Amino acid sequence: KDLAEGLRYARGSPAILGLLFLAALPPLFFIGPLSVTVVLMVQDVFEVRDGFVGVFMGCFGAGVLAGSALMTLRPLPRRGMLLTSSVTWGGAIFAVYGLSTSVAMAMAVLFAWGLGAALYMNLVVSLLQENASREMMGRVMGMYSLAFAITGPIGLAQAGVLASVFGPRETLVANGVLISVVGIFAALFLRPVRALR
Repeated sequence: KDLAEGLRYARGSPAILGLLFLAALPPLFFIGPLSVTVVLMVQDVFEVRDGFVGVFMGCFGAGVLAGSALMTLRPLPRRGMLLTSSVTWGGAIFAVYGLSTSVAMAMAVLFAWGLGAALYMNLVVSLLQENASREMMGRVMGMYSLAFAITGPIGLAQAGVLASVFGPRETLVANGVLISVVGIFAALFLRPVRALR
């Protein structure tokens, strides 16, 4: 019943609905492909020791931490526009990671991608909370968590299939390009989100 009420509320608020759509994208096109391919990139592409799996993920995590800290320094203008456009350049950075020619380049790109991920995740959550009514906050955040829970396994599955058939690089590049295209459409058509301050 609570979920149904939350869905009805989201349908009546284009901004909330758009933000929930954006919240579902990272597990599908970023987290799933990264999780599936990181070991393959380390072992098969760069042919370095297994410890670099942790190093790669640590570079991404350091970027998220640094990005989150930087966001506390000053208010960001036009957050809706920043959020929708970040989908496109986040996808481009992800594709560059797939095309990395060295371990050092991959580490640097993952750190930069982490900076963008911090911006994206923090903006989605803060805009959801600021634009949901007080009495619907719990239901809206529940739908946010549900979006992750539903799309996560799908992202892992599609990345697993692509990596098995084409390889890790191709999987990362394909997902990066696809999400960049989705980002362009989001920037053009998610006007209620784009207009959020």
